Amino acid sequence: ADEFLANVDQLVQDEDSEPQKQQQEQENFSIDNNDSDDDDDTNDGPGFEMADASPLAKEYSPPPASLKSKASKRKKKVEPIMKKRKKGVELSPKRRSKKKVTYATPDGYNKGYPVGNREYEAVPVTDYKDDDDDEAQQLEGVRRSKRARFPPLQYWKNERLMFEANNESGILGEAMGDMPVVSGVLSALPTPYKQRKVVEKKKKKKQYSSPNSDDDDESSAHRRAELSPFDSRKLRKKYDIKDGETAQVWDDISGDIVEEKFVAYAESMHGTQLPLSSSRTKAEGNIVGKAGQAFNIPADEEDVYVGYISGNLELPPRGIKDAEGVGGCNQIFTVCRCQPKSLEIALGHPDNPIFSPKTAQRFLLSAGDIFRVPPGNHYRIQNHSKVESSMMTWTIIKPRRNQSEEK
Repeated sequence: ADEFLANVDQLVQDEDSEPQKQQQEQENFSIDNNDSDDDDDTNDGPGFEMADASPLAKEYSPPPASLKSKASKRKKKVEPIMKKRKKGVELSPKRRSKKKVTYATPDGYNKGYPVGNREYEAVPVTDYKDDDDDEAQQLEGVRRSKRARFPPLQYWKNERLMFEANNESGILGEAMGDMPVVSGVLSALPTPYKQRKVVEKKKKKKQYSSPNSDDDDESSAHRRAELSPFDSRKLRKKYDIKDGETAQVWDDISGDIVEEKFVAYAESMHGTQLPLSSSRTKAEGNIVGKAGQAFNIPADEEDVYVGYISGNLELPPRGIKDAEGVGGCNQIFTVCRCQPKSLEIALGHPDNPIFSPKTAQRFLLSAGDIFRVPPGNHYRIQNHSKVESSMMTWTIIKPRRNQSEEK
């Protein structure tokens, strides 16, 4: 209190002496104006002493130290550059490295490629409150806000607040009603990335085939033969691997175990050339396919189990299997190999008793597709590819004897 009163007295005295100072300055200013310019001044010239004694000159103050420090820093940066210019040294501009920012490089660095979806972590509000600060504030006697403070949400990462029903009771509960309160923050975790492996791709030479069926068949077989066979030595040590085609099976007809043909290898199925139809046009050519038989199972005597025949069919490039009727049999085909959408299957319209190219229903198939021909229908198969042969497996399900006799 004593210091405060002393400061007030000092301010009062300064205010009382201020008019006297101004009057004294005016008197000095008037005396200087009465002096003649012809006087022999000791300064650089007439009138300089009057200007120095003016109130404006007394109010002038030197620049602050902060400006001087900034000027000195700038001078230190510029001086080396000016010295280089005097010596004739060419200065190259600084190049800023441009970082390409993409989905895989959000920070400008390639992290690879994302291998999974971003996951999120639910952080409760209590984790953002510091209990140590509350205890320190109570000891110091300082009251501060107890609100939970958390960094701004990254909305582009789908971070958001989580709400729940309030648990307030009493007057505060009645005032809040059903208003939800913040229970936590849904925080985004880093996206999992995997480094991309750089693999040098080998350039494959394009192979063009001639329209001759034999050459095309040999070229496609040569490409398939480039794949080396699997090394089965470990499997043969662990299991009894058979190389034959027969196996012991249960025969439900005879009620006993018999040894029958179980496997049909492609090497053992010798295909026979299909007949060439005389109704072919010149544009269709004369290329035919080969069909091989794998199994021929007859029906039992009591006509309980139906008989069937199965095998494979190979059509060289531009090969055709001419139109054929299935009679009372069901036929099922599975496309094993062909150029995508190059194998045409044409089904004759049921209104015509014979196959008609004008009214036929046509489909384009790829490897893995299956089609069937119901009894009493006609079909035709054509391979439109010029570079790849087509391989199919087929199964003919024979009708029962009673049905065939009735017909």
